[in-house]
Amino acid sequence: MDRIQAVEIHDLPECPEFIRESVTESLGNALRWGNLYSGGAADVFSEFCEKAKCDSLLDLCSGSGEPISILLEGLVGKGLKTPHVILSDLYPNITRMQSVVAKHSDSIRINPTPIDATQVPSNIDHSARSIISAFHHFPPMLAQDILRDCVTQGKAIFILEPMPHQVHGTLSIATSMVGATLANPILSKKNRLKKALFTYAIPAIPMVNTWDSIVSLLRVYREENLMAMVEPFGQAYHWEFHEIPVQWGGKVTAFTGYPA
Repeated sequence: MDRIQAVEIHDLPECPEFIRESVTESLGNALRWGNLYSGGAADVFSEFCEKAKCDSLLDLCSGSGEPISILLEGLVGKGLKTPHVILSDLYPNITRMQSVVAKHSDSIRINPTPIDATQVPSNIDHSARSIISAFHHFPPMLAQDILRDCVTQGKAIFILEPMPHQVHGTLSIATSMVGATLANPILSKKNRLKKALFTYAIPAIPMVNTWDSIVSLLRVYREENLMAMVEPFGQAYHWEFHEIPVQWGGKVTAFTGYPA
């Protein structure tokens, strides 16, 4: 099936803040409980940091901050060097990001100002960028603009997605997302009553999570899509695509680029 640019509800500006929080928080817990980023993904990320000479990383579209936190913990668990990370987002979830910083105070900090991933301010000091579990949100023109901004500013880019564009590659994330959605009102630090009401009594949040998860699968870029995006940039960068098996079944995908 070709990629489909459908709409994820929590991407919409009209989406209530507590529902957007629930989606990003549930995803973070699902990635952690499914152990998706602590194995082979951490190895690919470490290799990227070495090739890109990355010591400071601007994490775009951070959401709750949990996805990049899990990846860093994967590096630590393998005894690998970790870069210093700046969390950022167009809609920063500061409360949840602060919880992540509390666990990684020596390696993660927050940029509280909203950042457009297609036009990153040049005054933010960093040697590379990452987009973890979020690149599929962008339609092709905006996705290409994100990559173009990296090339224009000479920044390496690491893109990690929790699933490939294949139903059979989604087992780990699908099963862990169910439990994460149901547990989130208890685990969340903000808007807990609203999240409980719209999870258990009125199942709006499970419905949004189900819809957005299906749409995410349809929106994930394939290798040929990504390579076509970067073709106009010439030979200035080296681009690589990886499909990485995960422990409980399924795969994650990584796309990396750094100056040749």
